Amino acid sequence: MLIDASLEFDELEMGRQARRLETEGFDGVWAPETGHDFFSVLGAAANSTTRFELGTGIVVAFGRSPMISVTAKSRTEPESDGG
Repeated sequence: MLIDASLEFDELEMGRQARRLETEGFDGVWAPETGHDFFSVLGAAANSTTRFELGTGIVVAFGRSPMISVTAKSRTEPESDGG
C-alpha cells in the first residue's frame, strides 16, 4: 500500500516539508490548485526529494491556456528527473 500526503503552500517551507514527509516514509505528495501555482509546489517537492510520486489534486483547465499548462509542466519536469 502506498501512502501519500498533501503539501501546504508555504514558499519558504515547501522543500523542507516534502523532505520531511519522504523521511517519515510517505510515498508521494499531492498539491491542489487552490489560490496558488501548484507547479511551484511540485517543483519544490521534486527538487528536495529523491523517490516521491508527485500529483495534482486538481488542475483548472479553463483558467489557463493549454500552452501555459505545458510550459509550467516543462519547468517542473527537469527538477523531477522527467518523472
